[in-house]
Amino acid sequence: MLVYWSRKRVLLASELCLLILGLVCYPRPLQDVLHSGADDNVATTNITLVQSLQDFKMYIDEVTLNWVLLVLAYVGLTMWIVNVLMFVISIIYCKCYMHIISEKANVLGELHGVSIIKPLMDLDPYLQENLESHFQLKYPKLELLLCVHSEEDPAARVVQQLMIKYPHVDATLIVGGKTGIVNPMVNNMAPAFSKVKYDLIWISTSRIKALPEVLIDMVDKIQPTNVALVHQVPYYMDQLGLAGSIDKVYFGTVMPRNYIPFNVVGLCCMTGMSYLIKKQLLDEVGGLPYYGKYLAEDFFMSKALYDKGYQFRLAAIPAQQNVITKSVFSFKDRMVRWNRLRLNMLTFPSVFLEPFVYCFPLGAFSAWCFHFIFDWNPYMYFTIHVLVWVLSDYTLLKAMQNGSVHLSKCEFLSGWLCTNLLLLWIYLEGLVRPNHIVWGNRTYRVTYGGHTKLVKDRSRMEL
Repeated sequence: MLVYWSRKRVLLASELCLLILGLVCYPRPLQDVLHSGADDNVATTNITLVQSLQDFKMYIDEVTLNWVLLVLAYVGLTMWIVNVLMFVISIIYCKCYMHIISEKANVLGELHGVSIIKPLMDLDPYLQENLESHFQLKYPKLELLLCVHSEEDPAARVVQQLMIKYPHVDATLIVGGKTGIVNPMVNNMAPAFSKVKYDLIWISTSRIKALPEVLIDMVDKIQPTNVALVHQVPYYMDQLGLAGSIDKVYFGTVMPRNYIPFNVVGLCCMTGMSYLIKKQLLDEVGGLPYYGKYLAEDFFMSKALYDKGYQFRLAAIPAQQNVITKSVFSFKDRMVRWNRLRLNMLTFPSVFLEPFVYCFPLGAFSAWCFHFIFDWNPYMYFTIHVLVWVLSDYTLLKAMQNGSVHLSKCEFLSGWLCTNLLLLWIYLEGLVRPNHIVWGNRTYRVTYGGHTKLVKDRSRMEL
């Protein structure tokens, strides 16, 4: 809905924004700013702010503005407290629960059969290593359904070679998709979904390398009748270069710092990178092909299960993404795509709250808030805030790694700085064209609510 504003209101709103910006950039209590005249360095600032206040005098008085700023300061203080709690929860959870397999999960004879569906397309440098890790899983009842859209796909040859190398593994190469499904990955998996032998389905993308104990842990956690889904926290294996460091830092700090606390408090938060799900329950909410009309099929599928009262569990082992990030720009483009999907599915938190789970925006805002409320030095506070954030991120990364981090201190700091600066750029770029999603060779238009339309296709896949 478009709202018409007169020219006078636009000018007044612009002056109010400049006034608040001035208060933030020169964070002194409002009373001091209005009445201070001794400091020559702030004389210009005082005059500008007083003049702006006089322009607004007929709309808002000084007392009301003080209350508005006080409320804004306490909002910032609340955001700061929430972020501290998220850090504490994520670090404690990683140290107490991640990488710890229960003794009960080692009883292989009691575990149910699992169908593994892997959507494949083209040849990644580590594709054979990732697929072979699934062929090598020690599990009593297991089938592999490996999906490609064409027999000419290079991934199909890799699958055929592994099927010859591991003839004892129940593996099937499935060629083709299902027409009418706009999401290319769901389109790829739909035929396999209808052919699975077992009720438990592990959907694992081509970039995931399976560790030996991960499937046993997930099957053990999905046993309760009220648990519909067990998912892995996305993580990133060690890779060389700045782009690899950025991916490592992002998936070792930013991702678990938000992903883990949301799940601990019982919110619906998961990614479709690697998860185990009960087919019977998924069929109750429409089945996997139904969610192919969304690009974020994992969000809408999990939300449907969550709304029916089912619970989710986190696996003890993070999802090991074993893939080479081509460049910093490829990382940026991927994050922009995720950000734009969130903007169309969760508009309010993505626009107004998401920037304040990042180090620099929260640090700048909370510096003003602590100065306004407690008269703390904002510059000293911001410096300490960044230092503590870096140390907390490094602690969380070590907990996710389950040991020493294979990054030098210099590599970590450069990766951390680039990641946190990129997050600001990613947020702003996502806001520019929020409905425009580029995924591989396709361009989509996503409307509010996640509904998706393919607008340009330069691939050879038939959707």
